Amino acid sequence: MKHLLRTLVCLAFVGTARTHAATPLAAERVTSPSGEVTLTFKLAADGAPSFAIDYLGQPLVLPSTLVFTPDLSSGFTQTAATPAARDTLWASPTDERRRVPDRYRELVVDLRHSSGAALQLTFRAYDEGAAFRSSSSVNLASKISLDDNQTKFRFPRDTRAWVKFSTSGNYTRVPTSLLPADASRPVTLEFADGRFAALTKVGESPWSLLLVARKPGELLTRNFLRLNLSTPSELSNNSWIKPGRVLRGFSPTMAGAQAAADYAVAAGIRSISLDPRWETPGFDVPRIVAYARARDLGIILSIESKKLPSDLEPMFRQYAQWGVRGVEVIRSDVDATDSSRWLMPMVALAAQHHLILAVPAAPQLADIERRWPHVFTVGLAPAGGLTKPADWNCTLPFTRGLFASIGPTELRGDGVTRAHHLALSVISSDPLAGVWWNDRPTPNSRDQDMEFFRRVPKAPDETKVLVAEIGRCVAIARRTADDWFVGAITNADPRQVALALTFLDPDREYLANIYTDDSAAPSDSTKAYTYRRVFSKDTIDLALLARGG
Repeated sequence: MKHLLRTLVCLAFVGTARTHAATPLAAERVTSPSGEVTLTFKLAADGAPSFAIDYLGQPLVLPSTLVFTPDLSSGFTQTAATPAARDTLWASPTDERRRVPDRYRELVVDLRHSSGAALQLTFRAYDEGAAFRSSSSVNLASKISLDDNQTKFRFPRDTRAWVKFSTSGNYTRVPTSLLPADASRPVTLEFADGRFAALTKVGESPWSLLLVARKPGELLTRNFLRLNLSTPSELSNNSWIKPGRVLRGFSPTMAGAQAAADYAVAAGIRSISLDPRWETPGFDVPRIVAYARARDLGIILSIESKKLPSDLEPMFRQYAQWGVRGVEVIRSDVDATDSSRWLMPMVALAAQHHLILAVPAAPQLADIERRWPHVFTVGLAPAGGLTKPADWNCTLPFTRGLFASIGPTELRGDGVTRAHHLALSVISSDPLAGVWWNDRPTPNSRDQDMEFFRRVPKAPDETKVLVAEIGRCVAIARRTADDWFVGAITNADPRQVALALTFLDPDREYLANIYTDDSAAPSDSTKAYTYRRVFSKDTIDLALLARGG
């Protein structure tokens, strides 16, 4: 049984057209530069438009009918088709890729309805996936857009999907025949022939995006496409944007903040976060900020959204005068659809005063990362009723983590081993990853675990996915300069993993510092720390404990 999944898309592109005579039957194709991805657009005899997507010569999305509002599903004729292409690189100050490729072939199809309404569809074929959008003439009194309730994706038989059935629920692998029409995106797809894909909507932008891959790990290395479909940056100067580790969880007292600042400096952590209790009378924020800045340390102030004043300018101006590095907004209703109302006024002011801004992750914020690189989404913890957190950690990178930063509270640390928790610092893609102190500082701030944690790059030069079994096992390697960092985790089952080191430079020798779990002393890092010299031809055999790393 083939499954139907609805979508919503819209917006425009113009160019020199290749004109066609109006005809009830027309087919147009656009193929990616490598020839691996093909989008096909077709009009049926009754003028009903449809699209299909092939990958590696086989169907990925079967012919799927496009339905438009207001209630337009047929009666279209094609008036023009315009091909185009692009092959560029652009620089990202905070993403996993410093240089982001934007390489595709494009087809813009102009349609006219029997009612006289004009419509334009834009299809892009990347080697890494496919994207499309629609727009109607700006001169129309009534705009035309794809109908969210009627336009559906049709997938080949026996396709499986990883999906959440509730906002706070766990991800479940189900046949697409059981997938609800209003399934939360992204949806990660497994095809019967071994291919993979991930379908999402790019925030509040008009684009729908489908990543494609031969293996699930390849999806992670192709997720930069979401940035190419986002609005380019509106900032001319990014030098003041400094992501990095953030120390959290200490007492909001003068003594507690000063001790946390000293610890952060010794541990090589870039910033400390003051929770909302910093507004308690007697807490001298300017003094703490001065104390931190004298040590090249930033202060991030957390504030509850319900306490934000209607006029934000005096507040942000004051924070900038104090020398605060950034502001973190705590908001519980992250699925609210009023992001433009509560967020956008803060975004522009924060940029004006050179303050980074951390906000709760929400689907409609996915388009903000490129446009405003000083804005970072912060993940929320899954619902407390979720079981098997290790399974969650092995699933999230291939689902929601494909299209948004994974915060430290989303990758759960409860019920997992010390090494599993440590490996999450590599698997996470959160530019403001948190270190939780809880008023129990490590006696030696240079201990082995902290040394690993603080050195893991948050904006790596290169990322490799070594093992990718969704829900079961993950191993990711990230490089900064000449150093590689590898994190490997398993779910609730113990597992043997042979880690091939072929990603290393074949002309170099490396010293591998290996952090594992010792079943006899699971909380003692000194009992499970070894090192050895390795080369790219070597393999490291890992015996992962249940929920271990």
